[in-house]
Amino acid sequence: MAALVALAGDEAAFVPAVAVHFVAWLVGRAGRTRREAQDALRARDSERAVAAERDRMARELHDAVGHAVTVMVTHAGAARLVLADDAPPVQEALARIEDVGRGAMTDLDRILGLLTDTYDLEATLRALVAGLPGHVTAELRLPEAEVLRRLPPRTAETAGRVVQESLTNVVRHAGPAHAVVDVALTGRDLAVVVTDDGAGPATRWPGGGRGLTGMKERVSGLGGSLDAGPADGGGWRVAATLPLEGTP
Repeated sequence: MAALVALAGDEAAFVPAVAVHFVAWLVGRAGRTRREAQDALRARDSERAVAAERDRMARELHDAVGHAVTVMVTHAGAARLVLADDAPPVQEALARIEDVGRGAMTDLDRILGLLTDTYDLEATLRALVAGLPGHVTAELRLPEAEVLRRLPPRTAETAGRVVQESLTNVVRHAGPAHAVVDVALTGRDLAVVVTDDGAGPATRWPGGGRGLTGMKERVSGLGGSLDAGPADGGGWRVAATLPLEGTP
């Protein structure tokens, strides 16, 4: 700057000097802008890497722990129902296992929610089907994976719980059966329908049942609806409608 002041009286020398200083300032500014952009890009890449690692950890925890607990709850419920009525202590113990298992799944979902803002519905449903005992088979009918990944986490989680309780009910009551799990987008809603062809009792949830009550509470909490009853032609049908917009 002092050099520019000294040259101010010499127009022929002053103008080139100003130009040189201006170019130098532009180059310096461009360099700072480029470094700032590179720093921002590295920060975004780091955030994405951390988020990807959280998602991976959440998926592994859900697949390992969630699947194991789900199978435990399902088999405990089935065992409780086939026991003789004169073994109430054992039935109470199995019912307690079911309740604790459901509570563990709720806690697991809450903890995983701290790691990631997503819920892998497809992985959950495939784990549920893979964990069914031999007398029950199931078929999955799902939309594209990208559609499932875009679902709001609470909606996806509720859909997973509806299918879990429905399949548990099939294992408990239907006898040898084939179930169909149908998940589809219908307008602005997610439709979840679980049907089976089992020859179990006409009333699958006597007195309402803890599983049915829990499903209805979850679905109504999202502003949706749930129906359960005998299917046309035999078997049982559970149908839930979960709104994708305007969730309370």
